Amino acid sequence: LGKVVVESLISDSEFIRLSYLKTLLSTATPGTLAYVVFIDDQGNVLMHSDFIKADFSRRFQRFAEPEIAAAMQADGFLRQRVPRSGKIIDAVSLPVEVAGRKVGIVAIGYDTVALEAEVDAVQRESLFRYAQAVTLGVLFSLVIAVALARTLARPIQALRKGAEDIGRGRRDVKVNEDRGDELGDLARQFNLMARQLAELDELKESFVAKITHDLRNHLSAI
Repeated sequence: LGKVVVESLISDSEFIRLSYLKTLLSTATPGTLAYVVFIDDQGNVLMHSDFIKADFSRRFQRFAEPEIAAAMQADGFLRQRVPRSGKIIDAVSLPVEVAGRKVGIVAIGYDTVALEAEVDAVQRESLFRYAQAVTLGVLFSLVIAVALARTLARPIQALRKGAEDIGRGRRDVKVNEDRGDELGDLARQFNLMARQLAELDELKESFVAKITHDLRNHLSAI
């Protein structure tokens, strides 16, 4: 607000600050803003939030609220809380300077109760969205964990079944080794072991058959 007022003074355009004032009031939650003013160094009102409602009765009039008198004496940002009409007004003000010279102040008064209610509503909404995000994150993590567990469990189960088949005497056992990770390496080593065991079984049977044949010949001769 202070920067817009300075720009409007430099360009001598009241329209600039009134346009910003309209935007400020339209975007604020209804009931939170008590007033928005720009006051010159003499204490006269050059802009007031009532102007947007076509009420120009305060124009060039003195803004006699006590917090404004204190703000006029302040050298920088000032925040005050003052009671008014059964409400507590949270007033913030800032000097307006052009070319290093103080030409007035801008001030905004908030209804403390309405402002705190708005802050509470924002906090509740933020908490609700945070809870939603956490819930979705947990569910997504569970889905990923289950999918990952199944992805890892299948090749391990295949290796276990292959080992059981080899234990039962099967020679043609082979597990899927298309994976490119450690489980794929393990599957390839398992298949290599299965082939070597099959070759050893064949060698054993061949050896036993040869020995049996030789013994049978000698026994027949005896």
